[in-house]
Amino acid sequence: MRLHHFIKNTFTLTISCLLFSSCATLLLQERSETITVHTEQPATITVNKTSVETIKNKAKFKVEKSKKPLRITVETDSAKQAINIKAKNAFTYYMDMVYFGSGLVVINNPKRFTYPSHIYIKQGDTSLRYNTFSFLHKKGDVLLHVSTPYINIFRMHPKNEGIQSNAGYMGISFGLDYYHSKNQFINLTTSAALDFEMIVPAVVHYGKAHEHMETSWLSLSNNHKIKRLSLGYGLSYNRNTWVLHRGTDTTDVTTTYKNKTNYAMGVVFNGYWQFSKTFNIGVIYRPSFIGLRNSPSTYEHLISFDFAWKIPL
Repeated sequence: MRLHHFIKNTFTLTISCLLFSSCATLLLQERSETITVHTEQPATITVNKTSVETIKNKAKFKVEKSKKPLRITVETDSAKQAINIKAKNAFTYYMDMVYFGSGLVVINNPKRFTYPSHIYIKQGDTSLRYNTFSFLHKKGDVLLHVSTPYINIFRMHPKNEGIQSNAGYMGISFGLDYYHSKNQFINLTTSAALDFEMIVPAVVHYGKAHEHMETSWLSLSNNHKIKRLSLGYGLSYNRNTWVLHRGTDTTDVTTTYKNKTNYAMGVVFNGYWQFSKTFNIGVIYRPSFIGLRNSPSTYEHLISFDFAWKIPL
């Protein structure tokens, strides 16, 4: 059960840090911000009458926060094109709405607006297109992988028991992505997942007998990146635990406490869709079938819906 409590506590701490790491009030922030414009080829970039030559196809500007669109002009030897970048409400604006009870305190403050910190411009057509993050990486890039396998579907076959299946919530995962080419990376990850029945950490009391499943694993996979999509395949070493608990009802004398763990090798397949510079949503399929440490060689699997943050190092 120590793994069960560790996952719940680590899950709560990780999600809290990711959600509230940017919660400094707008009133304490600067009026200006820095943006970086990326191009596909050398160009002269003009932002609000300030012109800068790109260095390694990028240029930095310090701009004032405003609700007005940001006008960006891209000029090369053969073409001159312009694009407007709309301002949006900063994340801290919404947090201040929660903190102050409404947005009236900062509703007229220009600091409530922000522009994308990175603007990747697609050149070569009459109307410029842009993204707020790059899908591309270069050989040698390393990313920190932090995720929560949040919705988990289990199939286990404990020794001398029938096939057991269950589904629930919560998990935690840490790993690294290493790009060995611009569109392929190796991922090494250690993970754990539960079948907790509540969508958030909470104390649950069971009157009757109940089963509980948890798993932890180490995986090594090769992954292909195709724009927003990544697809991976590899090997995994798994520890699958099934527990049958007696409930708090003292009149139940028919249930015997059981705790059985299988150690096994298997494979892992995953697919992720990149929604922002760091945030991804994906599916993990992790079957195992080669028993280790006196565990039976039997088919078991975990299917997880994973929320992942991939942070460049």
